Amino acid sequence: MLNPRAAWAAWSRPSILKPPCEVGVMPMAAMRSLARVVILLLLPSVVAAGQTAPGTEKQRTTVSVSLSFAETLVADWTNAVRTHVAGTLDQPLKTVASWPPEHVIMAVQLVIKRLHRLRESRDPVFTRDLAELTDTLLRGLSLHTDIAIDLRDATAPPKIGGAVILVDGQVTGSIRRSAHWPIARRIAEELAARSGEGPRVAAWYRATAALMQEMRGLDLLGPHLEAGQALFVDDPVLALYQGTLRQTFGDPRLHDYLRKRGSTEGLGKAPLASSQGPEPLGLASPRKVELRIARRELRRALTLDPTLHEARIRLAHVLSRLGDDRQAVEVIRPALEAPLERFSEFYAALILGRSEEQLGHFDEARA
Repeated sequence: MLNPRAAWAAWSRPSILKPPCEVGVMPMAAMRSLARVVILLLLPSVVAAGQTAPGTEKQRTTVSVSLSFAETLVADWTNAVRTHVAGTLDQPLKTVASWPPEHVIMAVQLVIKRLHRLRESRDPVFTRDLAELTDTLLRGLSLHTDIAIDLRDATAPPKIGGAVILVDGQVTGSIRRSAHWPIARRIAEELAARSGEGPRVAAWYRATAALMQEMRGLDLLGPHLEAGQALFVDDPVLALYQGTLRQTFGDPRLHDYLRKRGSTEGLGKAPLASSQGPEPLGLASPRKVELRIARRELRRALTLDPTLHEARIRLAHVLSRLGDDRQAVEVIRPALEAPLERFSEFYAALILGRSEEQLGHFDEARA
């Protein structure tokens, strides 16, 4: 298991031209703060401005510019992404970060359109140009991710929301959200369609989703996982993250806030039914619906990769919260027989002890 920031560093250096790195699951210790439910939720009034993915979701405005301006914009964007040093706050990053989002979106879309034209031509003479444009988009993915990470803590002006900060269900402030996450996702979507780039893009989704977990940006994580799982439906780590997210959405404190707010806009949709079939939701409360989706996704993660002990521990926790402590005990015991990080072992023992107590097995619970 890798630290989320180490996972992102592994993806972006020393060179994104090298084969994709193996990006591990976010360590349990980095998720401890979720126990306090310090959660960031988008305000409905800002969803379109801050979380609309260019090219894949409805655009609110159309920008008209001259041909010469568009060409200059693409040239400046290309120069910035090709000279940016991944993981640094250098001048190319600061330059693009200062642009209006619509200009960035335009530059990216024009580069993608050029890539499409070269593909459709099927002329071998353009092979080198295709490789160069793909490399440019990869570097663009790194640049826009670095910008989004750098802007994560920007304070929102009064009465202009970006994301609500919740501490134990109480709103304590707000921060702005960057338009560069949806821009990066648009690039990732394009790269995933390119032969041979799928594993690299999947690794990017794993690393960035882990960062969003660490930053407790659940408003960011919902749409991010929705997009990632649409591209990589059988990725076990993304299924684990989705299960973890839905487990958090099942917390009574968050549910109480969402009930008062009257909307879940911006949080991402529940994933489509897995290969194991849809979850029978019936007339369950919204909180139980989230827990049942979490149960399904965590089971799916384990089916795809039985070595994901974190998924096993979290699944047992969810089963216990759904009242199925007998199955929780059966699920979690194999995790405790495997080598675990110290916090993971503590979490697993806590869940096992609580479930054994609920079953009336007091000696086992005490142990």
